[in-house]
Amino acid sequence: MTTQEGMDRETFDRLAAAAGLDVGETAHMDELFAYVRGLVASLQPLRDMDLEGVEPATAYFPPRD
Repeated sequence: MTTQEGMDRETFDRLAAAAGLDVGETAHMDELFAYVRGLVASLQPLRDMDLEGVEPATAYFPPRD
């Protein structure tokens, strides 16, 4: 499944197939997998942020009838 290093190929292939991508196109899927792994790794600083006790700056309140 997912690890600290990111997503493994098996999980990626299952998600890609569920999203309707042609997982049989190996060269394209290899390229896309590398891109997604890089993207997931770039999000690590966000995961490392300590947000305990921080309230959201904005909130959405739908209009009342």
